[in-house]
Amino acid sequence: MKEIKKRFDTITKEWDTLRLRESDGPRRRDDHAWTPKPTSSLLHEPNVRGREKDKEHIIQMLLEDDENRKNSVSVLPIVGMGGIGKTTLAQLVYNDPRVSRHFRQKGWVCVSENFDVLELTRKIYTSITKGSCDYTEINEIVDALREELMGKRFLLVLDDVWIDNPNLWNPLRDLLFALEPGKVIVTTRNESTATIMQTMPLYRLGCLGFDDCWLIFLQQAFEGRDPNALPELVEIGKKIVVKCKGLPLAVKVLGGLLRFESDEWKWIDILDSELWELDEEEDQILPALRLSYDHMPPALKQCFMYFSLFPKDYNFYDDRMVRLLMSQGLFRSDGTELEEDIGRAFLDDLLQRSILEYHCTYGRTRLLKMHDLVHDLAQFVVGEEFIRVDDGKLCNLPGGVRHLSLIWNNSISSLNLLPLKKLQALRTFIIIKRDDIITYPEVHVDVLNDLFRNLKRLRTLNLRWTRIGALPESIGNLKLLRYLDIRHTEVKRLPESIFGLYNLQTLEIEYDALAESSEAIKELVNLRHLLFACDKYANCLPSGIRHLTNLQTLPAIVIGRDPRHFRIQDLKNLSHLKEVQILNLKDIDSVEDAQEANLRSKRDLKALQLSWEHCYALYCNTSRGQSSEEPSKIPSEATRSLLPVDWFEERVLASLEPQTNLAELLIYCYGGIRFPQWVGDVSFSKLVKITLLNCQKCILLPSLGQLPSLTYLDMSYIESLLHIGREFYGCSSEAKGFPSLEILAISSMDNWVEWGGGEYGDFPRLQEISIAGCPKLQRLPQHLYSSLTRLFLSNCEQLDELPLLPSLTHLTLRGTYDEKILSSLHLHLLRFLEITGLETLPIEFRKMYSLQKLRISFCYGLETVVSLFELPSLEELSIRNSPQVQFRLHSSEDVITGNCPVLQEWCRRRDIDLTYSG
Repeated sequence: MKEIKKRFDTITKEWDTLRLRESDGPRRRDDHAWTPKPTSSLLHEPNVRGREKDKEHIIQMLLEDDENRKNSVSVLPIVGMGGIGKTTLAQLVYNDPRVSRHFRQKGWVCVSENFDVLELTRKIYTSITKGSCDYTEINEIVDALREELMGKRFLLVLDDVWIDNPNLWNPLRDLLFALEPGKVIVTTRNESTATIMQTMPLYRLGCLGFDDCWLIFLQQAFEGRDPNALPELVEIGKKIVVKCKGLPLAVKVLGGLLRFESDEWKWIDILDSELWELDEEEDQILPALRLSYDHMPPALKQCFMYFSLFPKDYNFYDDRMVRLLMSQGLFRSDGTELEEDIGRAFLDDLLQRSILEYHCTYGRTRLLKMHDLVHDLAQFVVGEEFIRVDDGKLCNLPGGVRHLSLIWNNSISSLNLLPLKKLQALRTFIIIKRDDIITYPEVHVDVLNDLFRNLKRLRTLNLRWTRIGALPESIGNLKLLRYLDIRHTEVKRLPESIFGLYNLQTLEIEYDALAESSEAIKELVNLRHLLFACDKYANCLPSGIRHLTNLQTLPAIVIGRDPRHFRIQDLKNLSHLKEVQILNLKDIDSVEDAQEANLRSKRDLKALQLSWEHCYALYCNTSRGQSSEEPSKIPSEATRSLLPVDWFEERVLASLEPQTNLAELLIYCYGGIRFPQWVGDVSFSKLVKITLLNCQKCILLPSLGQLPSLTYLDMSYIESLLHIGREFYGCSSEAKGFPSLEILAISSMDNWVEWGGGEYGDFPRLQEISIAGCPKLQRLPQHLYSSLTRLFLSNCEQLDELPLLPSLTHLTLRGTYDEKILSSLHLHLLRFLEITGLETLPIEFRKMYSLQKLRISFCYGLETVVSLFELPSLEELSIRNSPQVQFRLHSSEDVITGNCPVLQEWCRRRDIDLTYSG
């Protein structure tokens, strides 16, 4: 009985911690504890089904209407209920090659519920020009856009528009109509919105047919399984698809929910749920989404609800979301795996359930999105515990709110945070800026002082992008705080009390505030993620960081000599780092110090950058503005002063050998004449990317050819290198070199003459080569590159012969070359050709039947005739600063110049994008 009572007490405590309701959890008993499902690398949107006719119809409407209204702006609305696929259809149209060819400038803006004309205009500018918008007035933006779009057709997509007030639409309409000629696609659920905005007949998007929905469901629910082996589940699945009523989002979400589920009763639970009977018009939440939520495990529900704190169409960085969710104690670890890894598995589970959507990859971080209807569901289920404030006013908040976010825009100049004092149960307070914010609200320190005395349960605090000059000492009262973000603020120094926050896991901070912390930072014993920007003003790190043995994230380490600074040997106890950039290695005093760093023990290390220079300065110094022209210090230590610099640096690099789990390696400003054996050792089987920069004394490249996973190699400014031989490919006489390499970039090798040592079968997967600034290189290996599709050559004047490249589709030539350089090439597959700065043309523009884009620029002395009639696939023609280039439109016609109206009309009729500037 005691054991049973103890177990009930534990369950009750967890129930209270997770704030569960009676409706949470599955209806039936599940004998297995929930764990995140196995993940797949295929996180992209599956193939779109059933929208080909819709896409063709809209493209036809855009192109035909453009013929009829050459000098106007037309608005085409796509109308349909939520989850039916309006955005997906607009994306299909937007990315179609015919549309890209027809509209020279394109932009995409998600409008959602926040229809602020100035902010929307700024987003339109940024989307179309692909640059930042520094203008503060609408008229300035319109003038800049008009100049950018002069003479160019544009396409703009305004996605998810909600306005039904003509007075809001009219100013934006006037702006767009001033940018003619162009087309605007509007997606909306609201037909009255479409009626207000349209100048073309609106397009009503219908539901998908059963067959298309079933294919989507099969792809989601039966991934990796044979449906023929599971006939009972197939029958149930078809009945579920019927209940989805042709909405692809509903089909996708339920398919994701049932993925990996083999128990028939779980499928029947979905099919027989009472939620199918809810009135969608009244509830506004799709039954399929409610079902998906109700069948989530409790911990995943808590994770999902946290997303309600963010605005619609928000870009979620997966690493940052994991750290935020971790601060709430949502990821329970038994010690065999890190909480961060559990958190990433949670996000992967939401992805596979189609609750989250993969957007793109930024560096090593994924950007995720959430569909508006799924976001509506998150807001619907959270009640009063999760509140998002969109207007900047923190009044009349319910006393039981635990998680609070504040969204602000340019209309908010200061934030009154005093109402937060009453929210003593508050665990999260985060401030989120909208895109294109140019003013940052002021936060008063005295107000924060009062808040920190009251909000003692706070675990997550984000004050990023606010004008706050200091943190009060009362922040030390937040003993439960696990996440603190004060990046992009004016905080230059941390209060002493902050170092008593023993539970702090994540600290995002400006470098100045970090530099002042000295030894005190060692008290933050549970810190796992320390993030800051290491810019040109960054000096050495405080030595106290060496005590933070739980650190996983530390963006950059600037090595110093002063005992107050972080030194290379201080790395020895930081065993959990996942990526690290070590700068200023020339200030290492001895090889023994480098050995003591013990990089080989860091099994979690995936990315390593080693630089013998500070990013911007020659050596680390406590004063700012140190001239980069001053001579480097000569260390006084006997171990270094008695050794030649190049040999010393070779021994240092040899001592910094990492663990073989490494995936990315960068070496910068290394002064040795050769690389140690570990660089390129076959034991580094997971290494996919290597960059060698500014290793000017090196005369011999490392043997990289036997690395089995290497896909990307970049080598630049290795100016002492004369020859590349067989040593570059590795020692094996049987295995071929570079079995996985796809991209090879070589630049600024002033003395490189010969590339030899290659054998048949090397580089079997090479797709792209870029060689620039190698003026003495005479030839490339002749029997390689059967898979090569892209070749970029710049300023390689001595190169007089190229190998046979049967698969070449993209060619760029910049500089001066011998006329016979391309004599061996087969150019019948060439789709892209760019020529810059050539005096003579080593190519004839004949029978290039696949060529789509031709660009000739800065060829002042180039005399040639381009026979356009022999380029039937041409879509883009750009001639800049090449006045002697002429054209022939037909075999029997005379040649004409680029500024001839006949050429312009000929290109217009064939829908060829022409740019000519003598």
